Amino acid sequence: MNKYLIMFFAMTLLSGCEKTEFEVEQEKYIDALEWVLGADPDKDFERAIENEDFRFIGTYGINNPIPGLMRSCVNVKTDVRYLKGTSEILLGYEHEKLNTIAGLYASHYNLRMRIYLADTQGFKCES
Repeated sequence: MNKYLIMFFAMTLLSGCEKTEFEVEQEKYIDALEWVLGADPDKDFERAIENEDFRFIGTYGINNPIPGLMRSCVNVKTDVRYLKGTSEILLGYEHEKLNTIAGLYASHYNLRMRIYLADTQGFKCES
């Protein structure tokens, strides 16, 4: 009898440790964005210029915004790379925090890219 009780409690504990579908999905978004905590948009901008990658950075969400830039100023299919894990649907505090940092990162990076392209390639955008 004791053996069955121990097995029952062990099964109960093990099944209680499984993550919910929400937690699994939340973890995917958080894992995709954790890099922003140590990101440096200035260094990443310089690296992009060295690699001749002149794309802006966008975030996922309604209309896939490009922080600091109007969508009408660029070809969103070729001139923008989007940050995985960003979303307007926020899955908890940690995701909201990382999403906010990603938006700030993109805004700063895009400002640098916009100035660079205006100076070197005559890029113009009224926003």
